[in-house]
Amino acid sequence: MKEITGTLSLVFALWPVYAGLCDISYQASIDLSGRYVWRGQDISDRPVLQPAFELTLGQFAAGLWGNMDLTHTNDRCGDFSELDYYASYSGSLADLAGLEYELGLIVYDFHGRWADGSCTFDTVEAYCSISLATFLNPTVCAYLDLDEADGLYVSLELSKALPLGFELSAGLGLATSSYNKYYWGVDSTLPNDITIRLGRPVTIGTWRKNPSLTYVTIPSAALRKTEVYNPDSDLFFLGLSIQKEF
Repeated sequence: MKEITGTLSLVFALWPVYAGLCDISYQASIDLSGRYVWRGQDISDRPVLQPAFELTLGQFAAGLWGNMDLTHTNDRCGDFSELDYYASYSGSLADLAGLEYELGLIVYDFHGRWADGSCTFDTVEAYCSISLATFLNPTVCAYLDLDEADGLYVSLELSKALPLGFELSAGLGLATSSYNKYYWGVDSTLPNDITIRLGRPVTIGTWRKNPSLTYVTIPSAALRKTEVYNPDSDLFFLGLSIQKEF
């Protein structure tokens, strides 16, 4: 954990040097969501604020993402319960038109304790994603936990542009037995979550606004029975994302 965090610190330290060799761009965003659901885990069933900031230099990127509870549901109103740091490299394959890939590293930094006194340990993931600009724009991403869970989570996402400017996306997540044992207490390889999102993005200059409706369900009865997280089979919530590029 310390070695990987140190590597990310070195990336940020060398950023100004690399910035002089290629174009640099910035993107800031802030999301307001009715609840925080991550890979089927209902982290907070009350409104949250999730700001993010990313710097891009050529094919390299680095950023920071956070989650702030807006209620006292976890005894953390106005506090950041999670800060994620990441660095990535993306590119495309010249021989395969429309095929793009991304390699990256994420450090999950969890703060304090939950209302019941428990805490979530910090962890690190390496990931690789492949996307194809074709019908339904399929994207497959594999996340390998390098620390606590020591398991693999894989997601498949499809998206489609609809009439009147709407966008529809659907995703399926699966995880290995070691991952599910750590997070859910179930020692089996299972599908973790199904997510469907309907959005209506609007771009005005360098601003992008996207109100959305999200549905999340846990398809595995074994995971739902654990009650480690909210076991409701149907979670609906609204969200609003605002982004700006510099």
